[in-house]
Amino acid sequence: EDEPVAGRATKRLLEHEGYTVEWAKNGREGLQLAANVEKLDAVLTDFRMPEVGGMELLEKLRESNPHLPVILMTAHGSASLAIEATRKGAYDYILKPYQPSELFEVVERAVEASRQTQKRVQFGQLAAKETDTDFIIGNSRAMQQVYKDMGRIADKADAVLIRGEAGTGKNLVARAIWQHSDRAEKPFISVNCATISENLLESELFGHEKGAFPGAITRRIGRIEQADGGTLFLDELGEIEPQIQAKLVQLLQEESITRIGGFEKIPASVRVIVATSSDLEHAIQQHELNEDFSLRLNAAHIYVPPLREREDDVRLLTEYHLKHYAASLEVMVPEIEPTALERLLEYSWPGNVTELESVIRRALLQNQGFSITRELVDELLDEVPVSATQNELQIEHRMRELLQKAETGEETRVFSILQEEFERAAYSEAINFAGGNQSKLARWLGVSRVTLRDKLDKYHLFPNKSEAKRS
Repeated sequence: EDEPVAGRATKRLLEHEGYTVEWAKNGREGLQLAANVEKLDAVLTDFRMPEVGGMELLEKLRESNPHLPVILMTAHGSASLAIEATRKGAYDYILKPYQPSELFEVVERAVEASRQTQKRVQFGQLAAKETDTDFIIGNSRAMQQVYKDMGRIADKADAVLIRGEAGTGKNLVARAIWQHSDRAEKPFISVNCATISENLLESELFGHEKGAFPGAITRRIGRIEQADGGTLFLDELGEIEPQIQAKLVQLLQEESITRIGGFEKIPASVRVIVATSSDLEHAIQQHELNEDFSLRLNAAHIYVPPLREREDDVRLLTEYHLKHYAASLEVMVPEIEPTALERLLEYSWPGNVTELESVIRRALLQNQGFSITRELVDELLDEVPVSATQNELQIEHRMRELLQKAETGEETRVFSILQEEFERAAYSEAINFAGGNQSKLARWLGVSRVTLRDKLDKYHLFPNKSEAKRS
């Protein structure tokens, strides 16, 4: 940014959000900075600058680092600029003057996309300090079949369907397929459809034109355009409405899309990977799943088995998570008593790998590097069912209470009240568990930091500012 006032203001805003920000005063200085900074998550650049402008900067950065998201800022928005910027690989663009919330949302999405792209998925065990790598662990027969299926379809152009229960690691499988495909040097854009409301998902995927609906004050590029030439991963197929599925069929058939409120067909060569934990056959019968979309997805599909079908891998996963969390918590890797390991091997793991990971993490937090006992494992495994039962009884009692009020006309918004009460409790517990770390919490919950900040503000869950300063 060559304008000093705008540069200082933007830097200050982003630093307040917790980002580490380097500010270059012109495009030439920006190129030098990008070459020298060890780890760069995203670039935010003005369009009109002396010497090296934003578009030239974009082209040069794309040559040296094709996975680095570049966001253009301009006070001279036009259809031609948007199309040209997208065609040359811009992640997104923002019109000046922008609202801070708009800036935060775009930057956050870009940073998350960059980190997902840069964090490699490997197969095997963890070296203690390999924090920039995710691992798919498993040598069982069931997992060997997953590896074979991944190798079989990695370089094909077909859309891919990944089926499996929640917590089995379908997102890691999707990223591994992309990394081993011929599109590995192109973008990987991930969308968790369960975290985006129905009325926003279509705009999120396909973008919209200015004036397409109330609040659409500018044209917005969707995730599909951002993924052009690369891979689009849609997590939780069951959350995608049939009319959006029909538009995805058009994408697969014609390699083009139409933005909401637009008429122009925009070329988009995207490989689509979809994950679901839903019963697809039931969804088709209930007309919740577009049959054409289902047929296209079934051409290449992978089944990721639940942990109860791969008991041989529990020992390996336990060892992996012990090493991983011991390193991050800076404690010695503890011994695990044989009877404690036996209990882990016997357990059915309804929450799959995610549940095992949670149990190991909590065991390390409680024991601080000391030996993990059978008693501790029993206690941790018993917590979830007891807590869930108590919560169900409390919710049932509260629902009955509200329905009685509705019957007498005292209350008319039963569901929204219950939803708000649950949401408040969930965010309150989660922010405490994360130790107040909003960035970490947003990642755990699968929501944007803008959404998280709005919820914490709504429920008055921010710490008192004077107390925060004293601490």
